[in-house]
Amino acid sequence: YKAQNAPDILKSLAEKNLLKPQGIVVFEHHSKDEFQVQGPWHLYLRRKYGDSSISICVLVDSEWAQEEQE
Repeated sequence: YKAQNAPDILKSLAEKNLLKPQGIVVFEHHSKDEFQVQGPWHLYLRRKYGDSSISICVLVDSEWAQEEQE
């Protein structure tokens, strides 16, 4: 429920090529736990519903992760 691991999860997904470009990841997290989307990811949508939030992230450039590993 906490978003503290979200950036690491997104980075890992991109590095391991687990999603195709335009792949979507949805996080449910506490509204107070916001996180920054970096690298090949784009924050498509973030909605708050009381104490809960939904963040939808889209992979826009999977080649970025491969360049980071070199």
